[in-house]
Amino acid sequence: MRNFLGPLVSPGMRTILIVSIPIGASFGVMDVTMPAFAEAEGIPAAAGVLIAAISVGSIPGGLWYGARRFSMPLSRQWAPFLGLTAVGLASLALPATIPQMAVLLALMGFTIAPGVTCALLLVDRVAPAGTRTEAFTWWNTAIVGGLRAATTSRA
Repeated sequence: MRNFLGPLVSPGMRTILIVSIPIGASFGVMDVTMPAFAEAEGIPAAAGVLIAAISVGSIPGGLWYGARRFSMPLSRQWAPFLGLTAVGLASLALPATIPQMAVLLALMGFTIAPGVTCALLLVDRVAPAGTRTEAFTWWNTAIVGGLRAATTSRA
């Protein structure tokens, strides 16, 4: 008999969801702050370039991660990528120009695809049998929920 909580009966799944909410929030913060930064620099049209710089870094990060075999178990890979992403996010307070910001965003972006890949692989592993689709939906909800919380105006 299936539990009505589905994948949420798994402690690992609950941990992944709790950690994923601030990840989504950090994505939302970038979606708000990059246009503000570009506008403050007098080039509002550069906002798209800044947001795209994240993807420019994420693509090779994903290719690098996918091409490697790690000796460290998957359960221990996610935290270092989260830590590197956090350092990358903190470094975004440093740039004074749009080109500097774009470079730092690309460097920080390098950690995003590996981090997301680890999270999704972990969801696949910890979701109880027969609940994987629902587990991935919960993960997506956590990411989007964090993103929404970071981008919703309180005015």
